[in-house]
Amino acid sequence: MNFHNVVFELLPEGRQNLTNHQFERFYVLGFAGFQHNKSYWWCLCTCWDVKRVQGYDLTSGKVKSCGCWKREKTIQRSTKHG
Repeated sequence: MNFHNVVFELLPEGRQNLTNHQFERFYVLGFAGFQHNKSYWWCLCTCWDVKRVQGYDLTSGKVKSCGCWKREKTIQRSTKHG
């Protein structure tokens, strides 16, 4: 995703602010808004990809990266040595 398309919203009072926190490979840039009464956050992955991630998925550890970690592990398993 192009970082120029990211739109930050104001976090409602009483909600936990995850901005500037790190969860696995994600660094939280800011609040992205609500969808179906769930909070979403703009996150920067260590591979420099920007993703919109649900807050619960970040805090529970359900999501660890944008998908780059899974791709790296698949490549490692598929690579033959010797």
